[in-house]
Order: sequence, then C-alpha cells, then structure tokens
Amino acid sequence: MGRGKIEIKRIENATNRQVTFCKRRGGLVKKARELAVLCDSDVGLIILSSSGKLFEYASSSMNEILETYHKSREAAGSLALFGSDTTDTMPLQQEIAQLKQEQRHMKGEDLTALSIEDLQQLETEMSFGLQSIRLQKEKLLADQIEGLVRKEQELIKMNSKLRRQIMELQGDPSVLPPSCYNDLLTLSARETEMSGPPTSTGDGQDCQSWETLLQLGLTSYHDSNETTQKNSVCSDNISSFE
Repeated sequence: MGRGKIEIKRIENATNRQVTFCKRRGGLVKKARELAVLCDSDVGLIILSSSGKLFEYASSSMNEILETYHKSREAAGSLALFGSDTTDTMPLQQEIAQLKQEQRHMKGEDLTALSIEDLQQLETEMSFGLQSIRLQKEKLLADQIEGLVRKEQELIKMNSKLRRQIMELQGDPSVLPPSCYNDLLTLSARETEMSGPPTSTGDGQDCQSWETLLQLGLTSYHDSNETTQKNSVCSDNISSFE
C-alpha cells in the first residue's frame, strides 16, 4: 500500500521540521550528484536552514560555478536590454518608413497601390502645398523689389544733394579738381543704373553744365596754392554726402 499524499505547507513542529529538512537535504544532494555524474554537468547547490546554517554542494569548484553563473547573468541582461531597445525603436522605424512612402507619393512615385480616394487626397494636399510655395515666392520677390526701390530713393536723394552743392559752387568752379569729378560721375552713374538712361531736355542744360564744370575744374586744378586749399573744402563736402 502506497504512502498517502503529503500536503506541502510549513511544518509547525520544530522537531519534525528539522527531521524533514535533514531528509530532504540529503535527497536533494543525492539528486544533484547524480545529475552531475550522469549528464557531465557542473552542479552547485546552496542550502540555508531556518536557523541560518549553510550547506553547499559543488560537483567541481563552487567559485568557478558562481563565476560562470555571474557571467551568464550579465550576458543575459545585455541581450534583454538590446531586445528592449529594439522593441522601442520599432515604432520609430515604422514611422520613418511611412514618411518615406508619403515622400515618394509627393514626388509622383509608387502611385499604383493608391486608390482613387487616396489620389484625390494627395492631389488636394499638393495643391495646398503649391499655393503656399507661390505665396512665399511672391513675398520674397516683393521684399526684394521694396529693397531696390528704397535703395533707389536713397541714391536719388544723395545725387540731389550733390547737384545742389554743385550749383552752390558754380560761382567758383575751380574748387572742383578732377578727383572730385570722378566721385560725382560715379554717383551719377549709380543713379543712371537704378533709374535708367537720362532724358535730355530741350536746351541740353544738364549736359552743358557737366561739361562746363569739368572743363573749368581741369583748367584750375594746376593752380597749386589756391587749388590745395579748395581741394580740402571739396573733400569735406563729398565725405559728408557719402
């Protein structure tokens, strides 16, 4: 007749608990030894009694078994961490693939798999995008035109001041040597470049004034003492307008 099934729970009687511990410990050590011999494996067994007493069994060296155990745990932890990182990056990889697919659709590629509704939606999105591009382009062009107009106005004002200064100096034209004329002609050329070629008046007074002024300035430039003093006045006037 076989033994009855023993209920697995804590033995309350201390004496019975100690006897059971000794029996089960011996049986566990026996099984560990058999496993090591039969399967040619390293087996390490550590047992702590309820009183804190240590019992251990090792088929080879307990230190070597523990060292191998810790290395295996570290390797398993690294693999688990790598697997976790891979799992975390999966949604990002899927999102990147989706964005690349949408980018190809925007370029007109890989459209065969799209339905009519998808194509209509894509067409609407591209229309809105094209409209935004046109608005931005128009804004940039308007800003450039505004900047050019503002620069033109500044050059016109500067040239007007120079013309008034020339008229004031016409009473004594010898104060304008060739170097001053070069600066004036340069500014006049800038204004002409911005506003277009000048239109001649009926009597040609503008051209005659420039030619007369240039001739007078070149003639009087060789007068050393008087010209030196007047050159200083001209340089100060030109610098105040630049």
